[in-house]
Amino acid sequence: NFMDVIVWCGRDAGLPTNSNNSSAQFYLLLEMINEFNWAGKIVYLSSAGEIYGSKKNHLWKEEDIPFPITPYGCLKLKHENMLLKLEEAGFLKVLILRVTNVYEFSEIDSGFVGALLQSVLNGKPLSLKQGGQTRDFINLADVTNILSALMNLGETGILNVGTGLSFSLNSVIKEFKDTLRKDINISHTNELIAIPESRVSISKLEAKLGWRPRDIISLLNENDFTKSMEF
Repeated sequence: NFMDVIVWCGRDAGLPTNSNNSSAQFYLLLEMINEFNWAGKIVYLSSAGEIYGSKKNHLWKEEDIPFPITPYGCLKLKHENMLLKLEEAGFLKVLILRVTNVYEFSEIDSGFVGALLQSVLNGKPLSLKQGGQTRDFINLADVTNILSALMNLGETGILNVGTGLSFSLNSVIKEFKDTLRKDINISHTNELIAIPESRVSISKLEAKLGWRPRDIISLLNENDFTKSMEF
């Protein structure tokens, strides 16, 4: 018995052309679980926006039927179901966390916030697809705190992990410009957005934790962050 808990956070549903795709490792993990009759617990960090897809003015709850509209989302849902079937068969316990857009206030952030900060601090052009699409941004530190708390509570099942508040990319850019008093070099494209709107309910998470993670706008306006930025 090699361990009691496995936390899986990988691009196991990535396309084969993605060099970070870890699907082979994910399927190998499932094979090992079957081979050794492992009966521990898997915490699977899934993707809320990709799993639920997009539905205008809809707040997605865990009980809703997912409607993924991208290959990545479809594979994520498939992998969730594979784990749930193993749980039904009595092999293991499963906690699925459908996480929204994770970010750090750092230039090395691999997503939108990192690209935005590179533009603010270094003048690097920011290429933006439209900008009206909404996203629920959650800080990495909050994700780790939530994961730790849920592990201590022994939770299983499916939970949305986010802040419960979504903002358009354009509104986040405006807040960065106003707060940091810096211009941002933006070029817009008219590419189609696979998921134009992403909003999730975190009522279950809030009830279990007794607290709600702060949204990106609130954290952006904290003095500690603005003081740490060097221009």
